[in-house]
Amino acid sequence: MTRIKGQLTTADYLPIAEYYRLLQELEKDGLYLWEAYCWLSFCTACRASDVRPLRWKDILGKSAMTRVEQKTKKNRLIKFNRDVQEKNRFLYEMLGRPDPEQYIFLSPRTGKPYSLEYINSLLKTFRVRYRLPIRAFSTHTFRKTFGRYVYELMGGPDPAQPDIPALQSGNHPALHRAGTGGHRQSVRFHTSMRIFSTMPGTRTGGSGLCFI
Repeated sequence: MTRIKGQLTTADYLPIAEYYRLLQELEKDGLYLWEAYCWLSFCTACRASDVRPLRWKDILGKSAMTRVEQKTKKNRLIKFNRDVQEKNRFLYEMLGRPDPEQYIFLSPRTGKPYSLEYINSLLKTFRVRYRLPIRAFSTHTFRKTFGRYVYELMGGPDPAQPDIPALQSGNHPALHRAGTGGHRQSVRFHTSMRIFSTMPGTRTGGSGLCFI
């Protein structure tokens, strides 16, 4: 589906195992830039409008970054644990150590970040190439995948539209139910968005997702 300005883009979520596999396939094929896009879109749970203008200096060696969301104009503090920092560094190294001031998703043709339309078109080729079990695959898929994953992890309901802002802020009832159910250690990160480590098959070591 080609996005038309002013028109909503539909998106489905990816099952978390398929998300892991997508990262592995992109890395295996040497598509590190697009592995970085899928990685950062998921582990920040940011919208594409906030991921596309990221610069390397925003994430390299940083335990946290603050973003002003373009859609809501709200400040968001996103904290990265050590494993996320190592993954970010790995991708930076594999992409030839660009100038830290440079946009991560820089289009050599325009000198600006790749357009949303271009990225969505590319994602559709990945859907076919890697035989991903998803119909509507777009940049918004990663935000939905994040929401779905957290709901499932915490034993919450299965919503069609997860309340991402509430999950990000730690104010969603599902998180509080999980906290009162003996999983406080697992949900501790939610109050400050301290999330994510390594993925299976990455060169940073370990397996699965861990929370701090």
